[in-house]
Order: sequence, then structure tokens, then C-alpha cells
Amino acid sequence: MTGEIVPLTNADLNVVSRDFNHLLKRDNNHDIAGEFPNFVKKCVQGEANVRDALSRARESISPGRTEMFIVFSGVYAVGLSVVTNDVEAPRDVGNPDWPNLSGFVCHPFRGRGLGRLSIEKRMEVVDDNFGGKAWTLVRDGNAVSEHLVTSAGFKRVSSDNQKIDNRHLYTYSKDSIE
Repeated sequence: MTGEIVPLTNADLNVVSRDFNHLLKRDNNHDIAGEFPNFVKKCVQGEANVRDALSRARESISPGRTEMFIVFSGVYAVGLSVVTNDVEAPRDVGNPDWPNLSGFVCHPFRGRGLGRLSIEKRMEVVDDNFGGKAWTLVRDGNAVSEHLVTSAGFKRVSSDNQKIDNRHLYTYSKDSIE
């Protein structure tokens, strides 16, 4: 299967709604609810709720402010990628205007390089539209996500004593990796 990252504005909401509704009900995707509780709650309540949530999300998209993408594996919508500065930054972020990166890929599509493809797209957006600065949080013990963000140029800021809701803060500055 091949992967593709499609802007939410170009995605077929019927396909995305059907696939998210199905995938986010799976027991092995319950970890996603910890990071996206409101979205997952809507997704498992039916395709119409997913479509409604995605339609509202489309309305909030504004380059350089909030950008969203759907992760596809072949014809299936299997994940979501978000870059936004509509989230309050933790105090240790260099500048409160830096955007937050978040996203997920559902089982059984994990481990196929889709997370890498997703973060590469988000980093391109950060560099092009957000001044090459960003932050993200990674749940303590999530070695896969930690490796993914550090390989994209993020540096861990928080120590074990400074965790935010059992997550570590990572920041990215294009200037510091060139």
C-alpha cells in the first residue's frame, strides 16, 4: 500500500468519516482517545458526527494559523495531521506563537512509514508557513513517537520532573538544525 497526505480541504469527507468511524472503534486504537478525546468521541458516535466535526474543522483552516491533513494508506483514511497555533503553548516553549504539531495513525496501519510521511508533511508546513518553529508533546514511554519527533529535528525540553500531563515537551527550530 502507498501512503499519501491530503489536505483536509481536498479530502472526501464521506470516505474519511466512514474510515475513522470504523478504525477508531477498534480496541487497539483506544490510545488515540487520550490525545484527541473530543474528536474520537464524535468519531465513534457515527459517521454523521465525524463528517460534522471535519466540516467544522475545515472552516478553521487558515494557512499559517491552522492546517490539517488526512493520512491515507491506499484508498483508506487512516490518520490525521494537524499544525496549529490555536492551542495554548506550555510556558517552556520559546514563543507562544509557535504552532503545535499533533497527529495519529490508526492500527492496523501503524509501522508502515505513514507516521514518518505525516510528520515530514507537517515539518514542511512548519518551515514554509510557520517560520520554522514548532512544539509538540509526546506521552512518556512512547518510544516510537519520541524517535519520530527527534528524527524530525525536535529537541526534548522537559525533564522527568517537568512533564505536562505525563507528556514531555519537544521544540523545533529550523535555525538550530541548519
